[in-house]
Amino acid sequence: MEGTFESENEYDEIYLTKSLTFTSDSMATLDCKNLSRVFFISSGGKFSEFNNLKIINSNQIEYYGAIHVKAVNVTIKNCIFEDCLA
Repeated sequence: MEGTFESENEYDEIYLTKSLTFTSDSMATLDCKNLSRVFFISSGGKFSEFNNLKIINSNQIEYYGAIHVKAVNVTIKNCIFEDCLA
């Protein structure tokens, strides 16, 4: 992944139901634009990984934060969370 990815709608999140790896060589930015969280990881998303990402402007005050994890063994490495509310 590289570049900036932006939410367009309220509750515009990525719902993971299987193990996936998100990696950026250049610190890709995921901008929620204060509309939503960026990821919801269900139990099927166990062993998912997030590497070298910048997640900004997540605004999910009612339910958890930028990443809602309901799975086991999820790894977050070298990620930046900026201006995120939970």
